[in-house]
Amino acid sequence: MSAAIIVPEAADVLGTSVSAPIRRQRFGTLVRVELRKMTNTRSGRVLLIIIVALAAAVLGWKVAHANDWPVTFENYNMATSLSVGFVLPVIGLPAMTSEWSQRTALTTFTLSPRRLRVFVAKLIAALALSAAVLVVTIAMTLGATALGAAVSGRPASYDGLSGDIRATIVTTLAQVLMAASFGALISMTAVAVGAFIAAPTVWASAAPSLLGRSSRWLDIFATYDRLFSQQATSHWPQSLTSAAVWIVLPMTVGLARNVRREVK
Repeated sequence: MSAAIIVPEAADVLGTSVSAPIRRQRFGTLVRVELRKMTNTRSGRVLLIIIVALAAAVLGWKVAHANDWPVTFENYNMATSLSVGFVLPVIGLPAMTSEWSQRTALTTFTLSPRRLRVFVAKLIAALALSAAVLVVTIAMTLGATALGAAVSGRPASYDGLSGDIRATIVTTLAQVLMAASFGALISMTAVAVGAFIAAPTVWASAAPSLLGRSSRWLDIFATYDRLFSQQATSHWPQSLTSAAVWIVLPMTVGLARNVRREVK
């Protein structure tokens, strides 16, 4: 009498159907993952705390000297925007370099082989997180303006409030985009940060002597000044040209390189 050997089917072992289709990764899932990567690390949380603390310190100083300055939202917002706008773009830059600098590219691109979708998700996550931080700092500025009025005994002015908020958001997010562009172009975080800070500054200093008045077409700082003013559409050909050179071009070259780069 021979014993029958029963070999289970692969589907029985796995408990699933072999022919069941694998669901495509949702883009929203990639964005949520990138948001968690930006906020769940110690360095990410420290950076966010520094940004909010810096805004609080600047606004606290303004309130303490409320009698020395006009109590207007524009005045308080200008001080906050300059300080926050200098640090906040750093959120977007390491988001684009993290896979290479932290050596997680093999894991990430094995799980998500379509690299362009991953980098676009990084960019959207950086912009979303930056916008959320801006909402917090703008709310703090509104509160500080009211507090400054109470301390000085003078009425607060909110003239041009919507324009100031629009200018703050547009200008700061443009800086975040530029930082992300340098992060996409240069895979080493420290080098990318140095280039992001130094390159436009050096160019703005040297270009007028080299190109004369034509240098205005490539001056990204002049573009930021126009975006922050109430005349954002003035000289728009120059603004678009400088944005194309400092944001679109490095982003395009960087993404094209990252999509084809060998993962080791």
